[in-house]
Amino acid sequence: MFAQVETSRLSAEERLAMVRNARQEEENEQIERAKYEARVAFAEAVTSVKRAVSKTDSV
Repeated sequence: MFAQVETSRLSAEERLAMVRNARQEEENEQIERAKYEARVAFAEAVTSVKRAVSKTDSV
């Protein structure tokens, strides 16, 4: 009489895999963010040195 509703619940194993995946993604994002910040800091340092050198050259 009633249609049986099919539920698609995740198993404990699937939930754990999703959590592990999310943590790995978060770690990867942190690594990429750190790399980006290091590149920016390096570029700023190079620019600073170039400015300092050009000031001494013009004096």
